[in-house]
Amino acid sequence: MRIFGSILGCLLGAAGLVAEENVWPLMLRENQHDIQFVPPLTQNKEGNPDWTALRPFTLAEWYRQESKSELHFLYPLFSYYKKPDNVRWSIFTLINYSRTGHEDGVAVRDFSIFPIYYYRNTGSPHTSYGGVFPFVGHVQNFFGNDAITWRFWPLFMYTENDGAKRYGFPYPILRGQRGPNAGGFAVWPLFGHFWVKDKYDYAYKFWPLMYVRRDKLNEPIPSLKKGFIPFYTYEHSSNVESLTWCWPFFGYTDEWDPRYHETRYLWPLLVQGRGDEKYVNRWAPFYTHSFRDGKDKQWHVWPFAKTLTWDVGDIHMVQGQFLYFFLWSQKQMSLVSPDSPFAERTHLWPFVSYWDNGAGIKQVQLLSPLEPFFQHNTTIRRLYSPLFALYRYNQWAPHASEHRLLFGLFSAKATPEESAVNVGPLVGFSRNKQNNKKSFQLLKGLFGLHKDGKNTQCQVLWMKFGPSKSGAK
Repeated sequence: MRIFGSILGCLLGAAGLVAEENVWPLMLRENQHDIQFVPPLTQNKEGNPDWTALRPFTLAEWYRQESKSELHFLYPLFSYYKKPDNVRWSIFTLINYSRTGHEDGVAVRDFSIFPIYYYRNTGSPHTSYGGVFPFVGHVQNFFGNDAITWRFWPLFMYTENDGAKRYGFPYPILRGQRGPNAGGFAVWPLFGHFWVKDKYDYAYKFWPLMYVRRDKLNEPIPSLKKGFIPFYTYEHSSNVESLTWCWPFFGYTDEWDPRYHETRYLWPLLVQGRGDEKYVNRWAPFYTHSFRDGKDKQWHVWPFAKTLTWDVGDIHMVQGQFLYFFLWSQKQMSLVSPDSPFAERTHLWPFVSYWDNGAGIKQVQLLSPLEPFFQHNTTIRRLYSPLFALYRYNQWAPHASEHRLLFGLFSAKATPEESAVNVGPLVGFSRNKQNNKKSFQLLKGLFGLHKDGKNTQCQVLWMKFGPSKSGAK
């Protein structure tokens, strides 16, 4: 890829072409860092990482500072990641392999085909495991359990947590639990009782209708959850008391540290909550206003209009949405310098996306069907988003901008020093405002006209005829 780019660059240079080239659809080169050979093939060597994309098939990225690389093929179908101490790849996140080196020189290998096959080799029989589901297998630290073992699931299965082993034969109908200071038995869904001393005691009848669960038994005030659905549910702990009747429609919740009281009427439609750090005023679907975890949120005629504000460090965030993703906008404003320009992102799906970093860099893209859904996924942005970019506007500094239409067939660039307009390789016009030079070319210099001050030169077959400035009398 890079050899081809170097050879093509030499040929174009020999043909008399300038640094920025529009030989559409063969090549589109903005600068020494951003090169596009035939619209699907793009190289970018500016910043970290360097990357090459053959859209929509592959994306390769090199993080030189971290000595790591990534390769994606038809993302998210296949992804490959390499670090100095780790290599892993994934096929649609269902088939996964990784090899991680250890200080003792023994590599740990993991391979899985979810949910059929699991394999881990650590070099030690105590921590290595494998299995073929649903026949025979043993895995560790899986689905929130310390270990899971099965034999012709669901005929036999047992899990381990905190030293307690819970058996199912067949799972989940008949289950038993044993271990140090632990026990229990269940015939699901008729009844069940499981306990671990000083940790929890859980019993139910006609699951999930009747239940009593006690947790944190070693604390001064254990937590209690019980219920007889749909008549009532009750919860009590060292910091919470909650009661719901005619479940889940009516009830209240009290919290003491920090203080909070909530009352529910025909939940989830009518909810009123007041506290030191939380606030809820819900009259759904017409209006909802809540403050929780530092975020102030309002809904107007749900699900149409939503506003959300919160602070991240010294940045104030304001986000607005209409129909979730149809119109999405976010502003970032400085709390330290309120009068300084703000950064903004706006998406009108699927038509247009707009970005402004508040420091003179802006971008507009038309069409933009993926951006609202994958705003933080750089792989999607590099590999797929440009395929829809019928039009793009880029401003990389104040008074320095560029327009591109039909994937670069038409381009217009303007800076305080120069300006240029290109229609692929057909027509090109450039002007340098500092030295008053102008240039007009057809077919990239096959024919052209160049003006330098009062001197004019004609160009035929890439050769110039006429007086030059240095030769003028």
